[in-house]
Parts: sequence; C-alpha cells; structure tokens
Amino acid sequence: MCIRDRARAPDLEVLSGKVKSLGYDMSQRAYRFDCEKPMQSGLVKLRLNASEESPVVNACLVFDGWGNSVPAVSVDGRSLNEKNEYKTGFVRTLEGTNLIVWIELKSNRPVKVEIDSSLRSPHE
Repeated sequence: MCIRDRARAPDLEVLSGKVKSLGYDMSQRAYRFDCEKPMQSGLVKLRLNASEESPVVNACLVFDGWGNSVPAVSVDGRSLNEKNEYKTGFVRTLEGTNLIVWIELKSNRPVKVEIDSSLRSPHE
C-alpha cells in the first residue's frame, strides 16, 4: 500500500476466514495476517475502510503460513485479472510458506476484498 504516513492507512476488518489480522506494518507498507493453518481451500473476506482522509492506493496483503495454494482475488464482487490487476508471490520460510498479494486499487470508499484459494490449482 503506498501510504506515506501510518495514520492515513485505512482500517481493515476480517469479515470471514481462518486468518487473524496483525494490522498494518508500515515498514512493509502491507497489511499482515496470520493463518490458523495452511489454506488448502478456503475463502478470506476483508473490508478496507477507505475514506477521503485514508484512501487505499495499491493494497499489499501478507499472509503468514498460507501454504502453497494459489488464490483468486476479487474486489467488491468483481473477479480480478492476475495479469494486470493483481500479483501474487510466495516466500518460503522454515515455519511455512507465506503469500503476498498486491492489488492495483484506488478508492476513497470502503471496499470488500476476497482471497479465494479454492478456485485455482497450484499449477495453473
């Protein structure tokens, strides 16, 4: 998330899914999450509470312990295209595999984000 000042990062709510929000990490300019267990199949629903005072500009989400499942991403119910609207990457650690999701997004109103690991296989 391209935020110059932590006070301006929009609040984030976990609406559903087996993840715990760790908050916004200014050093990474990313929202951090801890997964209860690797997400072999599952859906995570989030709300970024963007506003005029705290707009969202290119959201970055980091899921510690996600596993190897490749997710599909949607914003406000619209499926995004991985080639030009979002990117994913994996970081393998001694504790497991973390997922990084970068979403090209600009909004000054609340948006719902869904990260769904049940729609795609790891080899797509």
